[in-house]
Amino acid sequence: MNKRSFLTVGLLLALAVWAISGARAEVLSVRPGEESDAGKLGYGWSYPEQRSDGAWFRWMEKREGEIHLTIVEPMDYQLAVELMPLVAHERIQHFGLYVNHRFVREWKLESLGRFQWFETALPEHLFREGTNTLILRAGYKESPDADPRTLSLAVKQVILTSHE
Repeated sequence: MNKRSFLTVGLLLALAVWAISGARAEVLSVRPGEESDAGKLGYGWSYPEQRSDGAWFRWMEKREGEIHLTIVEPMDYQLAVELMPLVAHERIQHFGLYVNHRFVREWKLESLGRFQWFETALPEHLFREGTNTLILRAGYKESPDADPRTLSLAVKQVILTSHE
């Protein structure tokens, strides 16, 4: 089973357990490459693109990209981000996560030529009722060959799962 299938099955099982236990669960998903989610994107994004395998994604055209999510009631969350870094000249790319302008964590990214999953727990105190901003921040941006844009990270999806 690949990482994506494992994550999807894991999220579904977690939701089933929470539903059976009577706990409230919420899943917020943003797919930057899909036009239906374009309204959730703030600063830093390029246009949607489609891979040869049919998957939609969107490059961050700056060093950071904003995602706006509406939270009804803050609680603890699990965040999963599926992305692919642009790695130039064998430099290591970094990916930092901020919630409402507060630093959460950073990852070192390897250029594997494919999308990868990155996950972390997010405590309730990072969120507020209403609009919340997730900021994905790359270590650098670069213009790939024959592309006038300066790119950093290609993002396929962001999944925020909550429970109480």
